[in-house]
Amino acid sequence: GDGNGTEAASFTHILEEFVEIVQLRLKSMIKLRRFDDLQREIHRLSITTTSTSLAPPPSSTSSPSSINSTNDYALTLLHSKQNSLIELVLDATAALQYTTTAPQQLTTTQTPTPTKHKKNDKPTPSTPQPQPRQSSTSNCIDALQLFRSYSILPTRRLRIKCSALISNLFVRERDFRSALLALEDVLVELNSMGEADAEPTAGRCGMGMGRVEVYSRQGRILLQVGALPEAAIIFERAHDELNHMIQDGTNNNDDDDDDDDDITTTVKREVRRGRTQVLINEGLLFFS
Repeated sequence: GDGNGTEAASFTHILEEFVEIVQLRLKSMIKLRRFDDLQREIHRLSITTTSTSLAPPPSSTSSPSSINSTNDYALTLLHSKQNSLIELVLDATAALQYTTTAPQQLTTTQTPTPTKHKKNDKPTPSTPQPQPRQSSTSNCIDALQLFRSYSILPTRRLRIKCSALISNLFVRERDFRSALLALEDVLVELNSMGEADAEPTAGRCGMGMGRVEVYSRQGRILLQVGALPEAAIIFERAHDELNHMIQDGTNNNDDDDDDDDDITTTVKREVRRGRTQVLINEGLLFFS
C-alpha cells in the first residue's frame, strides 16, 4: 500500500542523489585533468563496459541478453530500467575517452613480407606484424553504438544523449562525416516525437531548442572542414527554427491565463538560449 509507495519513492530519491554525486565527481576529475583518478573511479564503481566485453553488432534476431560481457554489474545497470543508472553508464563510458584505457589487446597477424631470394636459398618465414592499438576514444564509440544497436536505451531522451555523445567522440577522432550522421540520429528522434507527444507550448519550445542545438553543432562541424556555404545553410535552419519557436510562443501566450507563468518563463528561457546559439553561429561564420 502506501508504505511500499513511500519506500519506492525514497529509494528513487536516494538513487538519483547517488547518480548526481557520481556524475559530479567524474566531471570534476575531467575539469581538473585528473585522468588517472578518473579511470580508477570508473573501474572501482564498475559502471561501464569495454569493447572487448561486448559482442559484435547484433543481428535482427539478437536480444540484449545475448551481450557477451565480463562486466555483469554494468549490464545489470543497463537492464535495470532505471533511467538515472543508464545515464550514468553512458556518462562513464564517454568519460573513458580521457583515460589511457585501451581494452582491445594488441594482436598480431601473419603478413608475408616480400623478399628476394637467391635460387638455392630457402624462403624465410614471414614475421608477425603488430596491428595498431585501438584508441580509448574508438572503444568508447564502439560501446555506445552497441548500446544503441541493442535498443537497450528505453527512453527517447537517453537515445538522444547517446547519439550526442557518439557525435562528440567522432569529432574528437576527427571523423566528421560520422559525427554528422550521429547528429542526424538526434534529429530523427526529435522529429519522431511529433506535436502530440510534446506538452503544449513549453514542450514544443523544448523540441525546437533541441533542433537549434543540433543544427548549430552540424554547422560548426562543417566550419571545421572548411565547408562554409554548407555551414551557412545549416545555420540558417537553426535561425528559422528559432523564429518558429518565437512565433509559436507568442501565439500561445495570447491565450494563456495568469496561472501559466511557469510555462511563459520556460518559453522565454528557451528562446533566450536559442538566440544565444544563433548569435554564436553568426559570429563563427563571419570569422571564418
